[in-house]
Amino acid sequence: MNVSDTYKYLGVVFNPKGMVSTPILETIQEGLGRLNGIGLTVYQKYIALREHLIPRLIYSLTYGKVSQSQIRQADQVVRLAVKDWMKLARDTPREFYYAPTPSGGLALMELEVRRKLIQNKRISALRESRDPIVQAIIAQDPLYVRPQKATVGGLLCKDKDTADTLYAKALWAKTDTCGLASTAQGHRNFMFMREGGKS
Repeated sequence: MNVSDTYKYLGVVFNPKGMVSTPILETIQEGLGRLNGIGLTVYQKYIALREHLIPRLIYSLTYGKVSQSQIRQADQVVRLAVKDWMKLARDTPREFYYAPTPSGGLALMELEVRRKLIQNKRISALRESRDPIVQAIIAQDPLYVRPQKATVGGLLCKDKDTADTLYAKALWAKTDTCGLASTAQGHRNFMFMREGGKS
């Protein structure tokens, strides 16, 4: 095996030096490029992004080696793409992209926050493990199981449900989007995207 050779094991890419960084940003950019090039409606692009393209990254976020800067850039690229598709205002609140649909948001996954929540769940499982080997590793390197600080609107969140609540509250606290607090239509909030033509 050459120094430049790579191989995939359990969905994670390795080379002779160890785990290879997963190109999250490149994956998102390529996926968005495909969505933009096959003549889908705005609503179809949105659903494909939310239900297929972004969820495909969860495994890499959980088990792979991912650059924090790339995760932030990927989140930004997604927001810019959606803003362009839907012709949203330049000052559209960040929380609008991530708040649940019944709360008036688009229910997209914020990769930076979700990755930390996933890591914290794994860390919690390790701490509760009774395996003597796992316990020995933790005792030798306590920082290995130090939780990540996942925040939404400046507030700490411990799981997805808490994050969804914080996204909604932050969205409703904005002057331009406070009226969304009264919404209760869920997916019907986005019927306007289905009615339009291709974009």
